[in-house]
Amino acid sequence: MGKVIKSKASAVDTRSPELAKLDERELRKHVATIHVSGSLSLVERKIVNVLLLHAYDDLLTKREHTMSVRFLCEAIGWDSSNDHKKLAEAAENIMRNIVTVNMFSDGSEEWKKTALVSSVGVKNGRVTYAYIEWLAERLARPEVFAAIDIKIQRRFKSGYALALYENCIRFKGVGQTRYAPVDTWKEILGATGKMYEEYRHFSNHVLKTAIKEINDVADIDVDLRVKKDGRRIVEIQFGVKEKAQAELPFEGDPKEEQTREELQRIGIGANTIKRILAKNPSRAWLAAKVTRERETAGKIKDSAAGYFMSIFESDSVLELPAEPPKPEQKEPARPSAEELEKDRKADAARKATAALTEEKRAELRAAYIANNPDAAYNEETGRWNKAAHTTGYRAFERAQSV
Repeated sequence: MGKVIKSKASAVDTRSPELAKLDERELRKHVATIHVSGSLSLVERKIVNVLLLHAYDDLLTKREHTMSVRFLCEAIGWDSSNDHKKLAEAAENIMRNIVTVNMFSDGSEEWKKTALVSSVGVKNGRVTYAYIEWLAERLARPEVFAAIDIKIQRRFKSGYALALYENCIRFKGVGQTRYAPVDTWKEILGATGKMYEEYRHFSNHVLKTAIKEINDVADIDVDLRVKKDGRRIVEIQFGVKEKAQAELPFEGDPKEEQTREELQRIGIGANTIKRILAKNPSRAWLAAKVTRERETAGKIKDSAAGYFMSIFESDSVLELPAEPPKPEQKEPARPSAEELEKDRKADAARKATAALTEEKRAELRAAYIANNPDAAYNEETGRWNKAAHTTGYRAFERAQSV
């Protein structure tokens, strides 16, 4: 199901060094922030994940976190780094969208209504953001989490598909999610509109399309399972299976993906698109750009698809109209040598800490408690008795493991 044979060709890596470094990490996202009731768009959900991964190591020690606007846009695969208005709208909606944390409430964790990010601002080309303390503590040391690959996140084109992926990925070792009422899944996926009140509409327009996208682009295959009360479907569950390495989608050329999307938009069929891209992907990209320019200017009388095919298959030289000069923008401040050294040390500490055995962790906890008589650690819940000791032990563990 959802088999995509991995290409033997290797695409040129166009990522920035900063993004390549981020891509090497996986986001351990607390399930309480995955099982949320709230309507986040695809871009907003991606932003939430990138902000969290970037801040992860400093959640308990810093109130505010920062990154460049350019890097944030690159990390979510958004080609709008100069459109601060759209970014501001997305940030505002993330803060305005109050979510109910822990939709699968099972008695192991309280529920609470909160914003996933408490503040976001942009100044001099940098994004600054913060989390409330209650949420930061849970995000920093999740007892139960889903490991989310930011590289795979960038492939998603649908918010419903990304939301379902986040809710299925941690069950790949189990083979299935739990059964839950249909209405619970609607809230989790953000499909709460009136048109989805009937199950068949929810199934056709949300579930089936989301499952297909996951199976096409992600590292797992998902299938739908249902429970009925008579003829009515009352609960649903998702089977989850990890793809074999040979079936993983290939990280293709971004230009080729843009061309594919543009050709789909103007109505060209999938088989024809494959033939076009196999024949001359560079000319296809340029022809798609020219077609979009003329279509926007109202200069195509018949179909855009027909116009594209005529110029793609012709021998004419294709040139894009000259773009108007862009206003000069101030280059975001580059990280200082001190900041780079700090990042290097943090990266080394993180790797050393991750390599600790459980026996060694138990020794370190005992040593920390010996130096802090009022500290206590609950082995069953995996929590310290005070937030100060959660922060203190984490710093102690890093210092001892480097």
